[in-house]
Amino acid sequence: MVAAVTLGSGIAVQPWARRLARRSTAVPFRTGMAAVIAGLLAAALTVVTGSLVLLLATAVVLGSAYGLLLVSGLQLAESLAGPQVVSLVIAVFYSLTYVGFAFPVLVQVLGNLWSPVAVLVAGSALAVAALATTLIAWPVRRAPRAGA
Repeated sequence: MVAAVTLGSGIAVQPWARRLARRSTAVPFRTGMAAVIAGLLAAALTVVTGSLVLLLATAVVLGSAYGLLLVSGLQLAESLAGPQVVSLVIAVFYSLTYVGFAFPVLVQVLGNLWSPVAVLVAGSALAVAALATTLIAWPVRRAPRAGA
């Protein structure tokens, strides 16, 4: 059920992510990274409390992060690749994206070495660093209007 909620949330948020990208290509990425941070912290709280309601809410937040970042990454890959290599770049993007589905396994393995809560909080700290980096390196520019 949790997997279905997570994937369903990721699919449901994608049209909204495309609308956000019309404002700026950086907006869905930043929104997705903020959702990753919130989702990982909520996951840590879920581990502490054992709450099933919080587990489902966390699944929605992390699924939404997945959908936002997938759309953002695909749009960025398409915009950076030339016409001759766009299919190759998107294939590599998808390959690297789906490696991310191993994250729960990584949390489980690292959770055997350290507290799962600490692993999730550390993951959120890495996400904060990634978001901060993009705030500096990727200025928000208005997306060009169609036909402009």
